[in-house]
Amino acid sequence: MQRFFPISCYIKAKSEISMFRQGAEEFFCATWERFKIMLRKCPNHEFEDIAQLSIFLNGLISNTQMLLDVAAGGTMMAFDVEQETRIIDALASTDYQTQHDR
Repeated sequence: MQRFFPISCYIKAKSEISMFRQGAEEFFCATWERFKIMLRKCPNHEFEDIAQLSIFLNGLISNTQMLLDVAAGGTMMAFDVEQETRIIDALASTDYQTQHDR
């Protein structure tokens, strides 16, 4: 692992994940895909599933956070990791379809 993924790359990738933010004009589906790519680029990031979702949710702009809370019928933090991921995937899929139907 050290040969193909040196510690400097690991530190940089883990820092980028922990400082994740949605772009001001970035669509939700693109934000979710970008976050998943960041996680895949650093397979040894050591963030537990709940921490990953927390980083993602806290990195969203407020309008997107509100949209997710509405889709969840309350607050996203009231659900377990699997339910949160299903809600995020469903909303991202809907957003993707909306963007491609235009």
